[in-house]
Amino acid sequence: MTLPAFPMSNFIVSRKRLVFLCTILVIVGLAISFTWAGRQGLFALSADNQAFTELYINNSRDVPVRVIGGQKYDIPFTIVNQQHRTQSFTYRIVIVEQGKASHQPPRTVTLGDGQKTTGRVQFTAVQTSQDVTIYVQLQQPKQQLTIRVGQS
Repeated sequence: MTLPAFPMSNFIVSRKRLVFLCTILVIVGLAISFTWAGRQGLFALSADNQAFTELYINNSRDVPVRVIGGQKYDIPFTIVNQQHRTQSFTYRIVIVEQGKASHQPPRTVTLGDGQKTTGRVQFTAVQTSQDVTIYVQLQQPKQQLTIRVGQS
């Protein structure tokens, strides 16, 4: 015995077909969006043509956990030129201790594409009980590395 077949209209789409069509529409929409955004320069899928500057601490072990009054500290940091051209970088080091900012003179380095240089933050802590905040500030491009050291 067979079950009676219900007549179906030609305009009714099965759920499987509907899910398939929606999936295709989403994929096509994403492909168009990514293509448009890539051409507008909003993002890139590879870093090959991206111009940027790296600013980082070489080793986290060089950053003290706490400061001891009268002790000298030396924290190396690196600047890497990834601008695809030779560029000069001016940076300034600001050390804030006991609420007072100490500005070291600005320094300028010129780096070719892919070159890097190591700078140093050198200071002597005034007191053991005070927190110290260190800023390494690049002028162009505007970038800042913040290091907080203290008792806590």
